[in-house]
Amino acid sequence: MATFAGKAEKGNASVAVAVHGDRVIAYICNGPTVASWFQGTDSGGKVDLTGKNDAHVSLTLDSSGTASGDVTVHETDFKVSALPMVHSPAGLYVATTMVHGSMVKAGWIVMSDGTQIGSILLNPGSDAPTVIAAPLLDVSSGTATYNGVVLHATQISGTSGSGF
Repeated sequence: MATFAGKAEKGNASVAVAVHGDRVIAYICNGPTVASWFQGTDSGGKVDLTGKNDAHVSLTLDSSGTASGDVTVHETDFKVSALPMVHSPAGLYVATTMVHGSMVKAGWIVMSDGTQIGSILLNPGSDAPTVIAAPLLDVSSGTATYNGVVLHATQISGTSGSGF
């Protein structure tokens, strides 16, 4: 059980992977243009998940404690490598709510050094949601403000199973 995070080799994207038992949630984003969520299972250290709009993640969780592989989203391929996150408040966060009549799903990856990146999916259930950069997440309160509305984020943790 662990949460991993790291940066892609290109596109200023980051990836986070939360593993709890055999259940896996993965997220990749770069702020303003890339955001994709994945759910599925770990099959003996292999994670092969499909997301919306032909998005795909293929990772190996190896004995050295890294998660590495490939992610395809928005017709762009990303090579990723992620290390376990051990220092709170590092982790993967999500907030889903209505903002002025429209559904939004925000995600943030907070690294162990405190840096963060996040994206918001506008109308996430549609075939072509709009992606925009998320505002900074206040990790002490678990909140961010988007378009005048306070978003309440939940940490997805591979060690506790929250968010699964």
